[in-house]
Amino acid sequence: MAGPSTYGVFLWHGLVITVYGSRHPDAAFNLSFLRMALFVIPIVVLLAALTWGLVQRPSLTYLDRRLPTFAAGMWGIGIAGLLWRLVSVLHITTVRPDGGDPFYYHIQAGLLSAGRGFSEPFRWTMDGTLEPTAIHPPLYSMYLSISSFLGADTYLAHKTLSIVAGVGVVVVIGLIARRLGGDWAGWIAAALAAFYPQFWIVDGILWSEGLFTLFIALTVWAAFRLQRSAQPVGRRGLGLAVSGAVLTRARRSSLARCWWRPWCSLVRTRCGGGAALGRRRPKAPLRRMKRRPASRWEAGRHGRSGPSASASLRWLLRFPSCRGWPAT
Repeated sequence: MAGPSTYGVFLWHGLVITVYGSRHPDAAFNLSFLRMALFVIPIVVLLAALTWGLVQRPSLTYLDRRLPTFAAGMWGIGIAGLLWRLVSVLHITTVRPDGGDPFYYHIQAGLLSAGRGFSEPFRWTMDGTLEPTAIHPPLYSMYLSISSFLGADTYLAHKTLSIVAGVGVVVVIGLIARRLGGDWAGWIAAALAAFYPQFWIVDGILWSEGLFTLFIALTVWAAFRLQRSAQPVGRRGLGLAVSGAVLTRARRSSLARCWWRPWCSLVRTRCGGGAALGRRRPKAPLRRMKRRPASRWEAGRHGRSGPSASASLRWLLRFPSCRGWPAT
């Protein structure tokens, strides 16, 4: 790991040291080496590892071979969606809000990066009082605080970080559509998501719905992967996606009940009972649904099988917890 991460260390160490110095302007020429090392080294190592895993290693994988057709198309659509969102931020959604949720997230991200916790932004702006608050879930403010922590605490910096989540929505929607209908379905769905106004406008005005949409898309994608293979990593991925959605938008805790229990039941059915997840065997309705013939997309060109959309919907509606009734 040390060899491959060397480039990442070289790339990031200067920026992190600069950020640390900017956070201590009064001691610019009298910084404690030990405190700076404790700040710089873990962050540089983490960024170097992410650079290797997300950029360098995938690039080396396709260095000597052709990029798959679907991946090449998704790269093109993702880049187009990114460029359009940048144009919209610079020329369309240029407003700098002085109130409402965008102002709340923007100011609270700066307070978090300054080590002042989840303080009430409006009260702090008016009289400088740090009052703990939980008006909104914490994850979106924490996400925006990444750029504030690195020294970029402007509206444009926060909007750019929100755009990254929006591009992630485009990619994940394309992957879900490909799972259901093939390459062309994935490209069309990703293109629609890339230029759908309700997506890119939200990214440009600092609403948390952009990050929330990403976690919803990841929930659907993880649920399909869990249905295909009931591995522990799949269950953890679905749990993390649902948790991210709940921590991004308020009043979304019902999502865990509506997704987790039905999909786990379907997985138990496909994997031969409750042994796979350590739960009791499913009841008769699930066993009957297992014996129903697969729909056309279930068979797939790769021989993959899964519950049809109509069967999943019937099971979701049949589940009491999804309708707000007491679960049995």
